[in-house]
Amino acid sequence: MGDGGTQQRAHPVAVTVSGVAVTGLQAVVSNGNHSLALKGDGTLLAWGYNNNGQLGDGTTTNRTEPVPVLDAASAPLVGIIALEVGNDHSLALKSDGTVWAWGYNGNSQLGDGTTTRSLVPLLLQGDNRETITGVESDSGRRQPQPVAEVGRNTPGLGLQRPRPTG
Repeated sequence: MGDGGTQQRAHPVAVTVSGVAVTGLQAVVSNGNHSLALKGDGTLLAWGYNNNGQLGDGTTTNRTEPVPVLDAASAPLVGIIALEVGNDHSLALKSDGTVWAWGYNGNSQLGDGTTTRSLVPLLLQGDNRETITGVESDSGRRQPQPVAEVGRNTPGLGLQRPRPTG
């Protein structure tokens, strides 16, 4: 729930850190097992199940309250403009056009050419970064979507590209 507890709730509750409500969020995504929130300063918070490092905090510790998503140097990942979660992996797009992925990678969801999970965000290598406008996971999707993907079709990683007009 992100409120420090593990009990189910019949009504919405505030996401909190040490009992203080988190404010100023720009976006929140969840898959029912873990959640990511984009703060106004371009950093990410994560909470929930973390068996494959999908929270990006360098651990596999489940979290009942939000923790910062960290880079490989244990500093907060900054400059995020878009985010997405898959079953056990997470994705972020930075303002410089780079895509970052972390968590489970058994089907190459992270797009790094391996099947090794990552407990912190990995920079995806590739071309045409200037055309990427968002990130999307196709975990559980059964219908084709207009995104370029790496990894096995389900689950996978999608890079949203601008759609042609006209």
